Amino acid sequence: TVSRFLPNIFTVRAMRDLGIEEPALEQKLDAQLGIEVQSLVSRQNPDGGWGYWPQEQSTPFITTYVLWGLWNADQMGYAVDTAVFDRGATYLDGQFQAPDQVTENWQLNQMAFMHYVLAQMERGDAGRMSTLFDVRERLASYGKAFLAMALYTMNQEDARVQTLMD
Repeated sequence: TVSRFLPNIFTVRAMRDLGIEEPALEQKLDAQLGIEVQSLVSRQNPDGGWGYWPQEQSTPFITTYVLWGLWNADQMGYAVDTAVFDRGATYLDGQFQAPDQVTENWQLNQMAFMHYVLAQMERGDAGRMSTLFDVRERLASYGKAFLAMALYTMNQEDARVQTLMD
């Protein structure tokens, strides 16, 4: 659902930013986005997360991906109840591990994505980002990019952003 939903959000954003007026397309996108936002919201699990399928066990990656999509939708005027974001952020807060205790590098990359989305939502944790930065050599390029964007979102003057970009 999110993978189908995001291109529509970014199409609406591009049309608005470029001043493109296509009433028929806008109407169709608005209808689809409204349905998809409600579909995603209704699939939130009681623990605040989302799984791959409705009522399936929540996973940090899918929860982060859904929150990112819903946050972008909300920013574009497709209202999402703040309680949805609160529950999702609470779920993600419980999924972080001490980076030096993580044995699989993909988990560190996933945490970088989580940091990026939470920072976008103004719920970033500078301390957790710092501990992830300390093990940056274990991050893949995309993980470093997510962490750099998270740090930049929190503080545009953070010198660690340039370190990650280098």
